[in-house]
Amino acid sequence: MTKKPQIQTWKQMASVWKKYIKPPARPSSSQIEIWQKIIKQKVKEKSKVLILGATPESRDICTKYHLETIVCDISQDMIKAMDEIVKHKNPKEKKVICNWLEMKFKKESFDLILSDASLNQLLSKNDLKKLLSKLQDLLKPDGYILLREVTRANLKPEIKGEKWIKWFEKYRKKKISKTELYMYLKYLSDANPFPKSPSIVDWAPVFKKMAPLYKQAKVPKDFYRWCEKVFGSKQHKRLLIFLKKDLEKLLKQYFRLLPIKQCHDCSFDQYMPCYLGRPKKQKSKKQ
Repeated sequence: MTKKPQIQTWKQMASVWKKYIKPPARPSSSQIEIWQKIIKQKVKEKSKVLILGATPESRDICTKYHLETIVCDISQDMIKAMDEIVKHKNPKEKKVICNWLEMKFKKESFDLILSDASLNQLLSKNDLKKLLSKLQDLLKPDGYILLREVTRANLKPEIKGEKWIKWFEKYRKKKISKTELYMYLKYLSDANPFPKSPSIVDWAPVFKKMAPLYKQAKVPKDFYRWCEKVFGSKQHKRLLIFLKKDLEKLLKQYFRLLPIKQCHDCSFDQYMPCYLGRPKKQKSKKQ
């Protein structure tokens, strides 16, 4: 079943992204270094790049290497917000506002496709398969796809019962940041049932579960207020999450995955692996 894009959610996120959203929700310094090295080695200066979303860090890399870039996002508000964060304007950058499933670019248009936590935004596996097939088609035979996605290690929640309190203590002791704690609770806690891979993960159930704990003074006040301000108390921010092995299995249907160094700036980086791939040859359809 096709799910409607979360345009309203991204409009709200655009208003807080610059000030409040930090790694690992945004690319870390290690990820930027790794991606820059790959692009420097494998992508020619006159190459054409498609960026899914408006991630400023990905856009800055393309600007650095003078790459012709198309930024494709469904939210005009998000593009405008990210325009304020990019370090340098790219004279070779164009912006296209559309649903990724409805992109009208010609076959084999791009030498490189960049995606940072973009595939998670499609809320059905069927839609994701359609997108991967489209991306495979849009890449030149010698092109590359470079991406990072949120995954889980297993179906069972890693944060449940008293473990919630332990994670709040980690935050109090400054072992993890606000953004990192937010991501652990959203993706790895029992607030979101995860009976199969993939499953839909949402923010609203996390906040609902935190509310009584906050009244008992078990949730750090600054963290709770930050979540309330940035993500809202009732806002639905849904993502499609796979077990890591299942996401890799799906990606391998469309791309030949290559070795890539992983980021280790944040402890949550282990759940956000990077992938580098080349398009597999598509089998001709039988008449």
